[in-house]
Amino acid sequence: MKKRKKNILSKLLVIASTLISSNAFSQQTFTVDSIAYKTISSNSVTVIKKRDKYIGDIIIPDSVIHENKTFSVRQIADSAFYSCESLTNVTLPTTMLEIGEEAFGNCNKLTKMIIPDALRKIGNYAFAGCYSLREVSISNSVNEIGHGAFLNCDIRNINIPNSVTKIGRNAFSSCTYLTELTFPDSITEIPGYIFEECVALNKVTIPNSITYIGEEAFYSCTNLTSLTLPNSIVEIDSRAFLSCSNLTDINLPNSIVRIGSYAFHGVGFSEIVIPHLVTEIEDGLFWMCTNLKKITLPDSITKIGERTFYNCGLNEITIPSYVKEIGKDAFDCCDSLTKVICKCVTPPIIYDCTFDHSNESDTLFVPIGSKTIYENDEYWKKFTHIIEIGIEEETDFHSIIADSIKIYQYEKTLYIHGTKFGDTIKIYNINGTLVHNQISEGDVNNIHLKRKGIYIVEVNEKPFKIAL
Repeated sequence: MKKRKKNILSKLLVIASTLISSNAFSQQTFTVDSIAYKTISSNSVTVIKKRDKYIGDIIIPDSVIHENKTFSVRQIADSAFYSCESLTNVTLPTTMLEIGEEAFGNCNKLTKMIIPDALRKIGNYAFAGCYSLREVSISNSVNEIGHGAFLNCDIRNINIPNSVTKIGRNAFSSCTYLTELTFPDSITEIPGYIFEECVALNKVTIPNSITYIGEEAFYSCTNLTSLTLPNSIVEIDSRAFLSCSNLTDINLPNSIVRIGSYAFHGVGFSEIVIPHLVTEIEDGLFWMCTNLKKITLPDSITKIGERTFYNCGLNEITIPSYVKEIGKDAFDCCDSLTKVICKCVTPPIIYDCTFDHSNESDTLFVPIGSKTIYENDEYWKKFTHIIEIGIEEETDFHSIIADSIKIYQYEKTLYIHGTKFGDTIKIYNINGTLVHNQISEGDVNNIHLKRKGIYIVEVNEKPFKIAL
């Protein structure tokens, strides 16, 4: 019995010894030819920071030998070359898989970087502050470009291969000499702040794979004059084109469902059409668009936010029939605005400062039979002239608005707004066959149908007819 216990104990000691031995590599650091390394596996290493900063031209080999053992060089560790201000050139090994966070941050004499074919990831802020870095070649193996990877670099143009599926925020922020960029089809989102203050940027190609443009994505791109958005765009986030003062030509495809607050603040266009799936003009959307003379709002709009058209050049505005509220300062400082056509039978909620009323010739046109209601409203009555006119309702076979339910169509997708969690949604084809049945997941439900045609949509057994 004692012998058996002794054998078990001996085996446990061997196992423990083996485990300790197998983990020992993670603690090893060593220097070969003035480059510091740290083991990351039993046969691979990462280049790490050393006490004396790296200087001059550095060639990192594919492999190094330490204690008669060969290690493959796989990574540049976080901050390995950070603020090596006398570093002029680095040749990366063909075995390199990843460049860590801030790996070359603030290496302000680095002018060129060739990314090897094996590399998969460029970490967050990997080259941030390399303000002399003008030439970067990204290989077809790279999958991810991290946040701020090339922030404040001297890059003039850069090719992003189709292998890249993710680009982080601020990736090219403050690249003041970057003139053009083409997104590959592998990208689905333009991240926030990606071109922030890229003042030389004048050409961006956006493929049909892109569905989202992030906040402040093009902030202060003052040299951008024209941009074509594909029909795949669903959302433009807040301040996306803030201060693009020379952007005079941009289309808004009908696929767009939301445009965030201040998205076009200070933009230079003179005319714009809001897509019919948008339900709200969010706060400050066109604030300080002094060149904006004409805007078309769809019947889907139910709310116009605060400061939406503050200090715009509008001469007239038509407010759609289903608008319930217009926010404070929405049309303040619109000195040229003399004609407001409000198609709402019931006056929307407005505030003392919603309209400027500085122009004595400002005229409000309202539907026949509703003049008295507007004249008795505390704020609408401030218009100098209120005139009743016959306002023809625009019929749109592609949208239905009734009570609190709004149904919009684009291509083969129905967008049902105004439902509550737990509501029953059923869809029948023209022959009365049930083709879709679900419980509402909240206020918005997006339902894709297989083919176009005429459908009956029932929300809690209330029918709506719509064509795809």
